[in-house]
Amino acid sequence: MSDVRVSGPLFEGRLDVKGGLKEGMDRIAAEGASLVRKHLSQRARYRTAKWGHVADAVRTQVKPLSGGDVGARIYLGGRSAFVGAFLEGGTKAHPIPKVRVRGSGNRRSLVRKETVLAFMVGGGLIFRATANHRGTPAYHWREKAQGELEPQVQGILDRALGERVST
Repeated sequence: MSDVRVSGPLFEGRLDVKGGLKEGMDRIAAEGASLVRKHLSQRARYRTAKWGHVADAVRTQVKPLSGGDVGARIYLGGRSAFVGAFLEGGTKAHPIPKVRVRGSGNRRSLVRKETVLAFMVGGGLIFRATANHRGTPAYHWREKAQGELEPQVQGILDRALGERVST
């Protein structure tokens, strides 16, 4: 299916349809990743020194599927990827206890932290043993990016295939 023999006054030689499809999917994935980064970057407060910004976790993958099709996916990977799920669906209000996990595997246990939690509130530093997180509203970054990308997909694919035909 990768090469199609075309004859007639318009075409001579071979058409690289599969290469054009792969190129189109690469472009769609890149545009989609750009839109996802744009929407995630609008939440600037979700940047931490430990994990970085969630917008830096956007990844793409384009690969051949069975039957000669080509698939593309946009996903979050890396250290800050876990924040994406919280931004998509939001979080409920919950307590933040002063405990941490010690050990790994079957030898894990919860232990009390030796330190207290510290928060900046109104320009001052407040210390508490526990805190109540108010939760976060759902941002639905996937739906927003997909809604912007869908009308562009056919045009991106047409341009990529058109460039393969004209060369």
